[in-house]
Amino acid sequence: MVSVLIIEANDALGKAASDHLASKGHDVVLVNTAIDALRALRNLRPEAIVFSENGEDLPFEEFYGWLHSDPAYESTTFFWLASATTTAFAEATKVNYERCVLLRKPFPWPELSRLIREATTKLTFGSSNQRTAIKLSRDAYELRGEAGSVLLTPTEFRLADYLMEQVDRIIGTEELLQRVWGYYPRTGNPEVVRSHVRNLRLKIKRATSSDEMIQTVPGHGYRLTLTSRTST
Repeated sequence: MVSVLIIEANDALGKAASDHLASKGHDVVLVNTAIDALRALRNLRPEAIVFSENGEDLPFEEFYGWLHSDPAYESTTFFWLASATTTAFAEATKVNYERCVLLRKPFPWPELSRLIREATTKLTFGSSNQRTAIKLSRDAYELRGEAGSVLLTPTEFRLADYLMEQVDRIIGTEELLQRVWGYYPRTGNPEVVRSHVRNLRLKIKRATSSDEMIQTVPGHGYRLTLTSRTST
């Protein structure tokens, strides 16, 4: 069971989110404002905090600033549900908050449930009959392989995570733009995907000494393969 604190000013949305996450086995506390959340945190140590941006009394940056340096929350993951404008600004200025997942509103609660579950566990890819294994550590945004470990940006981590979930399936660029970056249909730039795939490939190679675990399928998209060639 994962403990989750939700900050949502809209009562109807907050209840819907709370009911959904509770149905998935999460222990949920719902408050309306960031100030209420800070009060609740006197007696709570949630594993995940969901901050839904609604013109609240305390901006996320300030709220996060209060908790980021507190050792009591060093294992807490923050989910910032930001407006489209805020999200675009953060991406354009390359603002990356440690242990923070930046999401674009509107965002489906079922998808958030999956992200919360994965953010609070260590994700592993590989099997005993493979020569190469990849491990993702959500705590450290780290990808580990037989040859060492590399740090991933939050976006690279989400991309690796999604590819690993869909292993051996060809995934189109448009699907990645929507599911990993949160863009509305036909609004994202394919070059964003290409550049991040290129960077992720290089990091996987450094960690595993393996080539082309992420394959490009011309005209269709990308595929993460179960088997890979090991560099010599």
